[in-house]
Amino acid sequence: MEMCIMRMIRKCYKGNNKGISLVELLISLAVGAIVMSALTLLVSQGIKQYNKTTIMTQLQEDANIALNNISDSIMEGNYLVISNSRPAATFQTQDVAHDGKNVIYMVRDHCLYLGDNTANMDTMGILCKNVDEMKIEIVQSSLKTELAEREGTMQHKVVGINNPVQIKVTLTLELNGYTRSVSRVTSVRNLLDLDEMTMQGFRFDNAPFLEQFAEYIVND
Repeated sequence: MEMCIMRMIRKCYKGNNKGISLVELLISLAVGAIVMSALTLLVSQGIKQYNKTTIMTQLQEDANIALNNISDSIMEGNYLVISNSRPAATFQTQDVAHDGKNVIYMVRDHCLYLGDNTANMDTMGILCKNVDEMKIEIVQSSLKTELAEREGTMQHKVVGINNPVQIKVTLTLELNGYTRSVSRVTSVRNLLDLDEMTMQGFRFDNAPFLEQFAEYIVND
């Protein structure tokens, strides 16, 4: 019996002693490489998507915190001074909640600063980092206009304010190549007059034309 089993084993061994050919080895390696590449790509995309979601969530939360602060100042503002000029866009309001002190927001070096005196940056603190741009716009329904002649054409001139004045603030944040823009429209609680608002250096009580700062007027 034992001799019979040994003969069968030797027969099987002799019938399969060719091994793996070079072609079969190359095919196996190619298939393995394809499978590994697919797995690597899948893992890489998963990590990339996770990082993107984490960063975008962080930017959203940071923007919301900053906009909450800005909205509080707008609601209690007695006057508004707005400049969207680069590299240091500023937004200034007198805030009743801060004992009448100036509340100034400034974007500089990719940070949103908060303070009461832009002349001394040491007195300003960072409210939000990774800020690429701050844009402040006035909702057009807040402005009373009438047609007047300017440089040979009829254009809209600001002649009054419809209270409550509505201000739209948009913060654009950027981190590691990912960008998120978050906007907030806030109404001023106090009644404002023309002499209590300045936009891009134009005093509203001087009846500026909308076309002079049209890119900072928003319809919604």
